[in-house]
Amino acid sequence: MDADLTLAVHRAGYRVAMAEKARAFTEAPEKLGAFLSQRLRWTLGMLQVSWKHRKAISEGRPVGYISIVDAIWFSVLTTILSPIVDLIIVILIGVVASRLMMGQPIMSDGVVVIMVGFFGLTLIDVLNTLATFRFEKRFSLALLVLTPLLRFGYRQLLYVSTLRATWRAITGRLTGWNKLERSGAMNAKVQIKPALAGCELTTRR
Repeated sequence: MDADLTLAVHRAGYRVAMAEKARAFTEAPEKLGAFLSQRLRWTLGMLQVSWKHRKAISEGRPVGYISIVDAIWFSVLTTILSPIVDLIIVILIGVVASRLMMGQPIMSDGVVVIMVGFFGLTLIDVLNTLATFRFEKRFSLALLVLTPLLRFGYRQLLYVSTLRATWRAITGRLTGWNKLERSGAMNAKVQIKPALAGCELTTRR
């Protein structure tokens, strides 16, 4: 896979440079089952690759202690802990509902702390989206508005896939390729320019 190749190239002493004008077109899963299968394959594949190239950490390579430790292992760990955040939100809703029925003040120190924490995490998501727009040099109000809503439904699907992949990695149960069924429904309106001639993706030391 591409991650395995990229790590292997780095560990072989080469430099991987980004081709900023490169464009790739693909299809996203249209059904829930296909989406969960794709995410399981991706997450499990990244775990396998990170374990295969784990010596990149002790070698002191940035691709090891940044990409593997942070982007893969830490990301998986935080996703696994995500259900705890959702459980806290459910408890918060229950506390507020109970106080309303009993005629008590809704706000308390504990409720305020939880609400500030939740909206703080949501604000971080929004700021990350704005940073992405800045790097991509484009802006989409629809995507920005959608960002806070991803915490309800989409994020749960992601941590379900991560938990499945982690369990398979621990128990040694691999998954098949299960490639996405292509429907040809994508409509690409972006003009493709043959501007990649002479662009080096890898260079020797």
